[in-house]
Amino acid sequence: MERLVNSMNFTLFKSNIKSNWIMFAFIAMMLTIYTTVSVGMFDPDGAKLINSLMEMLPEVMVKAFGFDQLGTELTTYLAGYLFGFILVIFPIIFIVFTANSLVASHVDKGTMAYILSNPIKRTTVIKTQIAFLVATITALITYAAIVVIVMSAVMWPGLLDVKNYIILNIVTVSLLVAISSICFLASSFFSTSKYSVGASSALVTVFIMVNMLKGVSAELEFLKFFTPISVLDTTRILTDSTYAFIVVACMVAFSLVTFIASAVVFDKKDLTI
Repeated sequence: MERLVNSMNFTLFKSNIKSNWIMFAFIAMMLTIYTTVSVGMFDPDGAKLINSLMEMLPEVMVKAFGFDQLGTELTTYLAGYLFGFILVIFPIIFIVFTANSLVASHVDKGTMAYILSNPIKRTTVIKTQIAFLVATITALITYAAIVVIVMSAVMWPGLLDVKNYIILNIVTVSLLVAISSICFLASSFFSTSKYSVGASSALVTVFIMVNMLKGVSAELEFLKFFTPISVLDTTRILTDSTYAFIVVACMVAFSLVTFIASAVVFDKKDLTI
C-alpha cells in the first residue's frame, strides 16, 4: 500500500476530484434518496404489503428488476430492493463517465500531452487514475452503506444484520471495481471520448440487460454466465460467506489483470507530446 501511495501523483489526483466531484455528488444524492426512502418504507407488515403489491405486477417485470427476492426481514428486504437494481445502476453510470474522464478524455482534449510533458511517468499517471477510480467507487458504496446502517439503527434498531449487510456491500464494491476495470481499459485503448463512452456504455448495457433477462425464466438462467452482475446473488451472499469470499477473490483477480492490461495499453499508446 505504501509503495502504491508513493507511486501516485497527488496533484493529478486533486485535479480528478475537481473534474468529477459534480458527477460524484449527483450519484451520491440519488443513492441518499433511494436508500433513505427504502429504509423509511420498511416495516414488518409493510414489507408483506409490498410483496403483495409485487404479486399484482407482471411476473416478468418483477423478476427482471430482481424484486422477486424482496424479503420480510429488514436485511433481506434492503438486499433485494437496493442491490437488485439501484446500487448497481447508479454506480455504473458514474463508472462509465468517470473512467472516460481519467484517460480518453485527456487524450481527446490534448491535456494528456501536457500532463506527460511534466516530469511524470506514464505508469505514475495510470496508477493515479486507477487509484482514483477505485477510491471513488468504494466511497460511493461505503457512503450508501453508512446511510442505511444509521437510518436502520434510528428507525428500526436491532433489525438490520449489520455484519452480513457489510459483507454484501464488500461484494458489491468488488463487482463494481471489476466492471470499472473494463471501462478503464476502453478509456485507455480509445483516443476519443465518443468511442470510449460508447464502448463502455454498450458493454455495461448488455451486462444489465442480460442480467435482467436471466431472471425472467428458468430457461434463460444460463445467461448468468454472460454477465458479471449475476454474481450479486443477494440471497446466497447473505447465507453463504464462502460464496461471498470466492466472488470477492475472483472480482479482485479479474480487476488486477484488467487494470494491468490497461497500464500496458496506455504505456504503448502513441501520444503526440
